[in-house]
Amino acid sequence: MSNVKKMPLIMAIILIMSVFASAPLLMSSATAADNKNVKTYEVGEKVTFGTTFNYDVTITGVYDKVNGSRIKEYKAEVAKGDVWDTSKLEPGYYHVVQKVGFIQRLFKNYDDFWVELTGAKEVIPRYGDEPAIYGARDEAGAPVGVANVRVESITNAIEGMDEFALGDKIIVTGSVEGIPDNTPIRFLLKGTYLTEISDVQLGAASTKVQGGQFSFTIDTSKRVDFLRSNLYPDVYTTIVYADQGLPGYQKSDPCDIVTINLKMPTVKFELESNTVTTIGDIRIKGETTGNPDSVMVWLINESAKTAAVVKVPVENNTFEAELSASDFAPWFSDKGLIDPKDKFTPATDYVLMVVHPGVNGYAYPSSAAAPEYLEGSLITNGRLIASDYTKFIASVKDDDIVATQPLNIELPYMELDVPNVIAGEDIVISGTTNLANETVVLVEIPAMGLMKNTKVENGQFKVAFPDADIPAPIKERGLAGTYNATARDIDNIAYAQAEFDILLEEPVAEEPVAEEKPVAEQPVAEEETPGFGIFVAIAGLLAVAYLVVRKR
Repeated sequence: MSNVKKMPLIMAIILIMSVFASAPLLMSSATAADNKNVKTYEVGEKVTFGTTFNYDVTITGVYDKVNGSRIKEYKAEVAKGDVWDTSKLEPGYYHVVQKVGFIQRLFKNYDDFWVELTGAKEVIPRYGDEPAIYGARDEAGAPVGVANVRVESITNAIEGMDEFALGDKIIVTGSVEGIPDNTPIRFLLKGTYLTEISDVQLGAASTKVQGGQFSFTIDTSKRVDFLRSNLYPDVYTTIVYADQGLPGYQKSDPCDIVTINLKMPTVKFELESNTVTTIGDIRIKGETTGNPDSVMVWLINESAKTAAVVKVPVENNTFEAELSASDFAPWFSDKGLIDPKDKFTPATDYVLMVVHPGVNGYAYPSSAAAPEYLEGSLITNGRLIASDYTKFIASVKDDDIVATQPLNIELPYMELDVPNVIAGEDIVISGTTNLANETVVLVEIPAMGLMKNTKVENGQFKVAFPDADIPAPIKERGLAGTYNATARDIDNIAYAQAEFDILLEEPVAEEPVAEEKPVAEQPVAEEETPGFGIFVAIAGLLAVAYLVVRKR
């Protein structure tokens, strides 16, 4: 029974609440019916809210029709009395909703309507007080002539190809017709990976027409704000246009369209000789694309697991250098930094690797910008290169820009020639070596405390120690004796030693005594006995006479 008694009270409360709830709805329904109409403006118009509708609004869009499908995200908050700038918006329908509190929104007590933005009318821009009219126009302002932009040349392409490398500065020149001086000339790039990119995003200032000509530079090494790195290798459509005053490219702008084929940068080099003696004789020259400031040259010994690096400057995409042992620094092993004297081994095969720094996003991780920077990626990659050069090349071949050449470093040699001298004469020491020209050689006579530097020239070097340089105490003790002379290069790669004598006086050479040649003895004839022949004759005659008598 108690519940039945309460029913009239409950019904009364519901009735009162419905009255309060329906009142705003009734009020809003009238205004909503009036304000659901579509207000039409042109793209570029400046719309002010608050003169007719005295409230703040939230604007969302873009829709294909009233209460239709949203084709693009857009949201703006416009305070009453402020201007809604539509110059950068796309044509379409936008929903304008009055900003209200929670209770009013709960009861839908707010105003809203739709705005249709249509394509902008042709605008004749004004620069100062004079209209910039593209081509001849009639009194009504309608064009009667055609204005045009012509791109006449695009330079700095890779030699022999209609291509460019990432990092190149592309120079675009051309001419105009029917377009006055000081009219801005801009460009727009469109590629596979980006919708559009303008000169502002590439950090290049727009140019202006002067004497019917224009010229500007596209710097492809500039970082693009909305990309993760620089431009990507791609074929880009380049629209070069005369800016008619509206932000961005308009189809009505006089323009010319050309293509830019951007490739990855390249590097190649050659050695004067692939066989050298010591690392003081490496002569390298090469060329790049992409206009880097420098390249990194790595010297790698696979058998000893060592590597060293040096930065070589690049000018106009070419580089050339003659490298010595002291130029390569730092040195690495597979464990980290090392002293080159501990690991340098001549008479072994090396690899010379040149690394192109590329552009952001395609650069070798350590970069050639600062090889003296020994933290992070440089030391990490130095260890990797020393540890396993082949593995390193395999890991970077798809991303980094490298070129390699084999290099054989022969075992160096050095020989000395020091003739004996008389006390008081200059001591002259000469030598031969296969060290490179300009290699510094230290020549020393340790017992006298004498040392001089000289340089190798065509495999020869020579120094002279005047008698006046010999310390007095050594002279007082007497100079006669045998001394050692030594020579070595400043990197302690080659060493030689020789002995020489200092004599008190020139020894007198004894005249050689002519040897008497023995006279050959003549054979002595045997003496004959005098009269012996007569006796023989007489004996013969007597024998004959005896035989005759006996016969008778």
